[in-house]
Amino acid sequence: MDLLLLTLFLIVSLYVLIKSSDLFIDSAEQIGKWLAIPPFVIGVTIVALGTSLPELITSLIAVSENSSEIVLGGVIGSNIANILLILGIASLFTNSMNISWNIFYSDLPIFFVSGGMFCFVVLPLGQSAANNYVTIGESLLLLAGYFIYIWFFITDRQASSDDVAKKDKSKKKKTNQSLPTKVPVFLVLGSLGIYFGASYTVECVIKISEIIKVAKDIIASSAVAIGTSLPELMVSIAAVRKKQFDIAFGNVAGSNVFNIFAVVGIPGIFAGGKLIVPASVITLGLPYLIFSYILFLVIMMDNKVTRMEGAALLLCYALFMGKLFNVI
Repeated sequence: MDLLLLTLFLIVSLYVLIKSSDLFIDSAEQIGKWLAIPPFVIGVTIVALGTSLPELITSLIAVSENSSEIVLGGVIGSNIANILLILGIASLFTNSMNISWNIFYSDLPIFFVSGGMFCFVVLPLGQSAANNYVTIGESLLLLAGYFIYIWFFITDRQASSDDVAKKDKSKKKKTNQSLPTKVPVFLVLGSLGIYFGASYTVECVIKISEIIKVAKDIIASSAVAIGTSLPELMVSIAAVRKKQFDIAFGNVAGSNVFNIFAVVGIPGIFAGGKLIVPASVITLGLPYLIFSYILFLVIMMDNKVTRMEGAALLLCYALFMGKLFNVI
């Protein structure tokens, strides 16, 4: 199979994966509302999971195909794309993206804690200097971080949840007497689409890397990372157009936290402590991720991102891609 055909298959597979994830999440959200689950709980679980579901399923399939180096390559590439590419593009749709809430006391602490934990997990330290794997213990530590994050989010909003839940239950009695048959059907169809979309995505990455003689983690950090980050991009652009800048920033921060804690943690457990840390992650991906986080912090000191700052973010992303493929 030639390179052009494989590339087309990769694009189609990513499209099926993303659209199936949308279908799955929309159906799951409707079921959650029908069960009278408080909206903020749905938001922090189902909706938050939704934009990162392509990365998670792709990572699990990669582990099952003995190509676990795709996992960390994809996570690094996706998190860098979230900060530099998505915020950069979203900022072009307005003169200035202003945040109304103090992110330094809400999302940013866990955002940077998760980044620090990721550095600790992938860097070869001490006696593990010769170890280029994410262990089961480290994977469990990351998952514990995600559960703590969820617990904090829920308890932090517990005061308002009771009133919201009562309203939802009231609405359920009046309008949600029965769940439309198409909802569970779409849930199943979405699940199938996610599985096959992810499977063919990983298969295409493996074959393309063999043809062009480029490491699988490099392709994962570029093409796959951009493809699986499209949901975050669409959400952020839609939020900016509606002047809901908080959602755009929260989407990026939440997605990065989920990618590190869950998209590394869950496949790490399934890999049996043998989740490969590619050399490119240590030499290029991790330093550039740290740079992206620092740049994000500097830009966010005044709780806004201007169009000029967004252009600078896009320029930095172009530099990353150039370094990734050794063209700069």
